[in-house]
This record gives sequence, C-alpha cells and structure tokens, in this order.
Amino acid sequence: MVFFHNFYFFKLIPLFTILNVATLIFILSIIGIIWNLKNLLVMLLCVELLFFSINLQFLFVASQTSFFFGYIYALINLILAAAESVVGLTILILLFKVNETIDYDNLTSLRH
Repeated sequence: MVFFHNFYFFKLIPLFTILNVATLIFILSIIGIIWNLKNLLVMLLCVELLFFSINLQFLFVASQTSFFFGYIYALINLILAAAESVVGLTILILLFKVNETIDYDNLTSLRH
C-alpha cells in the first residue's frame, strides 16, 4: 500500500501540472471522438486515450495525497479499458470481414 508513496519521482512533479496535462489529453480525446466519426479505429484509440487521461489523474492525485482509493479506481478503470478494447476490436474485425471497410456508416450492416 505504501509502496507508491515512497517514490520520490511522484513528488518532483507538481500536481497542477499533471492535472493540466491530463485535462488537455482528455479534451483532445473528446475532440478526436467528435471529429473522426468515420473511422472506428481512430475513435477506439481516442477512447483509450480518454481512459489513459482519467487513470493519470487518479494515480497522481493518489500519489500526492493519502487517498489510496485512487489506485483502486485506476485499476478498475484499466480493467474496463481492456474489456472495451476487446469488444471494440471484435466489432471492428467483424465489420472489416463483412464490408472490407471500417467506416462508421457501414456499422448497420452487422445487424443481419
């Protein structure tokens, strides 16, 4: 439990700097999701970037404070991101097998 609090590296970077960087990554991933509505692979990568920014915020707040649940939330978020990646890539592979393209417009062809 106290293992991560002993790292001196976490104390060298100010908390507001990391939170600003994580917020910037979060905003860029939201913009990437909205902007790339045609390409599903880029959308999946932007969602993974979104999960990364949330984990970054959880881990650095937990390392700067004595709030240990940030590590647990980050671990749960990591598990959810892995499950989302598996489901998303499976849908992407099925879409490519059926239509030989990964456009978002052809997603309704998987209903049949």
